[in-house]
Amino acid sequence: NINYPMWGEVNGTPALIRPGFYPVGTLIQLPRVNYTYINSSYRLMLVPNVTFLVLKGNATIYVTVTPQYLIQVETEYPLNVSLDSTWILINGSFWANKSCTVTIPEQVYRVSQGERAVLTNPASFTVEGPRDYVAEWLKEYYVAVISKYNVTAFVNGTPSVLTSGWYPQGTKIVTSPYIYLNPFTRLYITPQLNVTLESPIVYSPNVTLQFFVQLSRDVTVPAIINGEHGYLSTGWYDSGTKVLILVGLAPVSEGVSFFLTSASPASFTVSSYVYVVVSGYYEYYFNITTPVNGTINGVPALVSPGWYKAGTVITLNSSIITYPNGTGLIIRPNATIVLLDSPVDVSVEVT
Repeated sequence: NINYPMWGEVNGTPALIRPGFYPVGTLIQLPRVNYTYINSSYRLMLVPNVTFLVLKGNATIYVTVTPQYLIQVETEYPLNVSLDSTWILINGSFWANKSCTVTIPEQVYRVSQGERAVLTNPASFTVEGPRDYVAEWLKEYYVAVISKYNVTAFVNGTPSVLTSGWYPQGTKIVTSPYIYLNPFTRLYITPQLNVTLESPIVYSPNVTLQFFVQLSRDVTVPAIINGEHGYLSTGWYDSGTKVLILVGLAPVSEGVSFFLTSASPASFTVSSYVYVVVSGYYEYYFNITTPVNGTINGVPALVSPGWYKAGTVITLNSSIITYPNGTGLIIRPNATIVLLDSPVDVSVEVT
């Protein structure tokens, strides 16, 4: 007697084992498990309670019949799946018993060194029929930050501290060039990152210590900086920078300069915040197309183009030049009195 017919062998010959009479001594062999396919996504799993039987009398074989359904899976990477708490590793479709609880939990697959994939659509369901599941994976890359200071950055446009860790593919990372330790001390970071993640990154920036040098007035002053002639203004300078401030003229803007008369300290090496008290005055450029007679602060002079101290009062005279042959020139400036509080242009008509 067999409760459900299944294929096996009778005396070594393949046969469908059915209930019925068999001669004494008949050898019946059954596979440990077999399947009967109803259609492409539904089958019956057949498991007999015996697999080898020699008939010496009446016998009974009990076949456990379990319906199974096909779970069609599409996945780029292997998946850990629980079937009624029994774990299996799958790379594609699999069969599951009817009423079985299938759990596909959150999980991470290590693709290679510094690259992994994170499952973004975990699922859990009871099998009552065929089912489709498409695994959605998010690639991530490891960013290793090697620095004893907090590196600030914009991560997808959001200000944050860039730390070692996993970041999704396509993440936009732009590091800030500076790390501020206090209002007058900062670190200059090179190189700066400006990347869209498509691979792992090891970021070990170079760090330059900088200090703030502040002038008491919003001007630039002539100076020798690390042995080179230039101009010093309020701003950030590398630690160890050597500065020697010089007396003289320095440009402020077009037609505007500052004449430095003294500075304290006038010579220093940048190793901390430095406040420099500067003294001097502004000069403005006075432009005139033709020099004419006049006065500068009441002193008669031939007034020519050049730099003049702020507040200088210039008067310009019209004049007539007569030549022995009876001809002459009339010189007429378009201004007669000028107070220099900004750059000035004066045109002179000569007829």
